[in-house]
Amino acid sequence: MPASITVDTTNATATAAWEDDHGDVTTAPANAAALVFGSDAPTVATVATDATNPAQGDITPVAVGTFNVIVAAPLDTAGAPLLEADGVTAFAAPAPVNVTVTAGPASQLVLSVTA
Repeated sequence: MPASITVDTTNATATAAWEDDHGDVTTAPANAAALVFGSDAPTVATVATDATNPAQGDITPVAVGTFNVIVAAPLDTAGAPLLEADGVTAFAAPAPVNVTVTAGPASQLVLSVTA
């Protein structure tokens, strides 16, 4: 689902949620490490895992443009791929979410002269 923020936004976040095989929200596996959030265009916005919430990425806009919020495939606390309940299948990374960064609201009128 596309989203939009401005370059002035200071509280944008991305949140990942664990779901069971029926799509119901559930708790993360006990051996899950903190998720690793990122951006595919750090010149537009950066995304870093929140220091206190391992399922949240904090978004910092840098410039007008578009970027994708990404989450790496989850790892376990030993750094290995996190496995589903079957003990064989690794969890996949979720699909990225596209975000547009727009200019903030007008704050001044500027005059320029060209020759």
